[in-house]
Amino acid sequence: MITIFMDSEEAVSHVVNLLSGKWTVKVFFKLGKQAKTFTNISKEIDGISNKMLSKTLNNLKDEEVVTEAKSVNGYILTEKGVKLRKNLEGLAEWREDYSGSSKKVLIVENDSDQAELYSKWLKEFETVKVEPEEVIDKSESNTLAVIMDRYLEKQESDRFVKYISEADIPVVICSGVEPRIEDTNLPFYNYLIKPLNREILEKTVKQIENLEESEIKLESLKNKKKLIQERNIGNPQERKDRLVELNEEISKLS
Repeated sequence: MITIFMDSEEAVSHVVNLLSGKWTVKVFFKLGKQAKTFTNISKEIDGISNKMLSKTLNNLKDEEVVTEAKSVNGYILTEKGVKLRKNLEGLAEWREDYSGSSKKVLIVENDSDQAELYSKWLKEFETVKVEPEEVIDKSESNTLAVIMDRYLEKQESDRFVKYISEADIPVVICSGVEPRIEDTNLPFYNYLIKPLNREILEKTVKQIENLEESEIKLESLKNKKKLIQERNIGNPQERKDRLVELNEEISKLS
């Protein structure tokens, strides 16, 4: 038993030392299964010099948690790095479970700069940037809302919207593409058209925070009605038919 304890202690100490550098954690969590160039990583981390970024990446490469991607000129997590990240995320979840922290907002967005901007706009909330393939696993009871790009690269975002909504987690779709009339059948809370501004996104999330669970469904129907009317979605007959359906659903819940 003593030997096991010492081995665990030594292993944890090694990980702590690995991540103890000023920039190590920030650099490590900017990487994932998709390669990122040196320039992109540098842009995503305010204040880091090229010299320090290069040193940090080399240290992570020496530990075999990061490698240079063969297909493009960039960096990517190794299998060892992916496993380490999952364990560290588990540690973060443990902290959340026992820290009494407020509910979090998940951000699923292909554009890392856009995701960073959303986080800054929503600084009053705890925001977590997640990869598309992680959103289902990360959508838990302490999730206030999910902000999701409608068209995720190589992903079925509509499937994610349906699954997350079934877990009673409001989904805010953000898209640069105008919705079609049939899109209003998706169970989203709201559909925001890019480019967004801070006021509309912050207002939307605060509305969700202040609503009772039973009120969210009703408000989502009203948002769809407003979306159709303001954006003139579909042809006149399609609009008329869909608005009749929404009015009937709103009437039932009111």
